[in-house]
Amino acid sequence: MDEGILIALVAIIGGLSIPLFWFYFDSKSKERNARVMEKAIEAGHSPQEVMRVLGNQAAPAQPPGQKVRFRKGLVLIAIGSAFLVTSNLGYGNGDDGMVIVGTILLFLGFAFFLSDLFNGGQQKDN
Repeated sequence: MDEGILIALVAIIGGLSIPLFWFYFDSKSKERNARVMEKAIEAGHSPQEVMRVLGNQAAPAQPPGQKVRFRKGLVLIAIGSAFLVTSNLGYGNGDDGMVIVGTILLFLGFAFFLSDLFNGGQQKDN
């Protein structure tokens, strides 16, 4: 079997298995919470009290996140640069698509970077 086909199959199977694992463990968590709710109601607790306790257990309160300046821009610059460097090292097999995508991502990164620089982080994320 060709090595490229084997790598593609492993990537597809691995990529599809991640959402399956997430759905499986998410449903198990919901089932566990439903059982806890049922037992608490049978013991005489109010549903609001149980939801408050389950809500605090499931997601502890975290301080509100701050906007990290330049994050989008720097990430896009790094990805665009990686595409361009990879194509220049000869891994692109003469494909101009990699150069085009890299250039677009690089300029988008510069645009986000300059936008954050001139706005000064005045806008807050909701």
